[in-house]
Amino acid sequence: MPPIAHGQDDLNRLNKHVIQSVVSVNTYDNVKYGINFTTGFIIFSERSRSLICVHKSVIKKKKGLFVHFSDGTIEKAAVFLEETSTGHTILVTESKRGHARTAVSFCERVVEREELFIITEVEGGYNGFNFMTGTVNTPSCKAIDRALKEIVPGSESKFALSCPAREQILGAGVFNLEGLLIGTVSSFDEDAFNLKFAQQTCHWVDELEAKLKAKDAKISLSKKGRKTKPGPRVTKKRRVEDRNDIKMLREEGPLVNLSQAT
Repeated sequence: MPPIAHGQDDLNRLNKHVIQSVVSVNTYDNVKYGINFTTGFIIFSERSRSLICVHKSVIKKKKGLFVHFSDGTIEKAAVFLEETSTGHTILVTESKRGHARTAVSFCERVVEREELFIITEVEGGYNGFNFMTGTVNTPSCKAIDRALKEIVPGSESKFALSCPAREQILGAGVFNLEGLLIGTVSSFDEDAFNLKFAQQTCHWVDELEAKLKAKDAKISLSKKGRKTKPGPRVTKKRRVEDRNDIKMLREEGPLVNLSQAT
């Protein structure tokens, strides 16, 4: 992994703060003792419950969801919001702790070339979380499909990152060195130089909050950072830029990642 331009003491403080919001979700299928696991994070918490964000694959053909928190406690989970347009599933746990847990703070600005870290469970059975550092390699993975002459749906909201990748990391939170959630790991391609991709939170946090509020008006998500407007709303200027991109594509050839063309 690339070096991080911060001292170990700073990284230790970040880890101590953010790990309180990170969880490991163990799932059991129909085979006794059969187990799978993934990494998630707390997005909202109050005295009696916590909402956990995970990748949608965690609930496929599974029964029995158990959330392992960083303080060593385990709580049974149920599905609160089955699936969103970005592939996230929200779980809910009931708590008897008497006080709220620490939730993540979503970054509202567009991702830049910057350093990042991921705290994730990589062994299963709650053997401890791993702190992994990396960088944002490509802030925008905007690409155009030459055959359709259209921008690949969702490509603009993704960024490429340098970090180890396994199936269990899908859905894990990606944090900047301010401790803000800048994205979630969404996919990786072992056949293409092991590229890893994440979805920028600023593109979907407002939609997620609206869906949650529709189920319970008391729910709110913590958001920080410079406010930007990266969402799907298309302006006249943007349409002109996209047409220019497509024109360039016709002249240059195959599927292009526009961010790599600069």
